[in-house]
Amino acid sequence: MCISKRPAGMGIVAVLALVILGMLSACATSTHTVSKATVTGCSATSSAATQSAQDMLNLRACQAAGSEVVAVRTSYDQQAASVKVAIRIGGRVPDTDAEVSAAQKLTKTICLREQQAIWASGVTLKEATVTVIGPIQDEYANIVDGSYGASVLHPSTVVGLNWASLSAESAWDRYDYTFLRPYYVLFD
Repeated sequence: MCISKRPAGMGIVAVLALVILGMLSACATSTHTVSKATVTGCSATSSAATQSAQDMLNLRACQAAGSEVVAVRTSYDQQAASVKVAIRIGGRVPDTDAEVSAAQKLTKTICLREQQAIWASGVTLKEATVTVIGPIQDEYANIVDGSYGASVLHPSTVVGLNWASLSAESAWDRYDYTFLRPYYVLFD
């Protein structure tokens, strides 16, 4: 007769592991659509007739947000006539050359969508800044939020833009100021 001895609780651990695996396999086959209402910062706060400039800019930024966006934050300075839009994306830290390239392309695409939406809002602006934030690895190997890139536009540049013919890459070359993170993992 063979009697196997297991430490107390191993049966429970095995059952929990099977339950978790079952849940994960169910998740892998289901589809999930993120609505704008689930994006942090994108809840409706006022009617269209009573919207302030801040509300209008936030609404436009939220409407431009793609499925990769998990949070939107807008900050409008009426006196300076400037807006700052922070877009937070989720996912894992880009590590390979292909992942870094994809993250940079996504950053440029988000900046184009957001800049176009902000400048089409009807709010008079002297400057619009869009910053894309996502997971990076810091010097202590912690996963933290960091800037993936940013774009700044002034009205004098916007006047010469034909939004319909711009790609994310061609727009990037036309912005007044840009920043694009070259790497996302500080130490390998």
